[in-house]
Amino acid sequence: MSQNLSRGSDTLVVACKNQEKGDEAEAQCEVICTACERCVVDSPEGLVVVRNNLATVDYARNRLASKVAIERCPTGAIVWFDPKGGDYQVGKDARKVIRKEALPVG
Repeated sequence: MSQNLSRGSDTLVVACKNQEKGDEAEAQCEVICTACERCVVDSPEGLVVVRNNLATVDYARNRLASKVAIERCPTGAIVWFDPKGGDYQVGKDARKVIRKEALPVG
């Protein structure tokens, strides 16, 4: 099963649902997946795929996830989520995001 919002026990999360591409899509969202596929390359095979311009995590394989998948995401759309503390981390290459609202989890 694939989806893009945390279900409480997931650690690798895509904080974007926008399937549009380009400058207009980026202008609409605080965080957007640009479908660059860096997370796909850096993750175990099949854990993350890009469909319709959006990275998607296969949560049946989430036990294979590591923080490596978030490190090169240039937008911060791929996040490492701590379900116990509610904290999240973005990779070192992510641009700084000023959020207007909390991440859509739960």
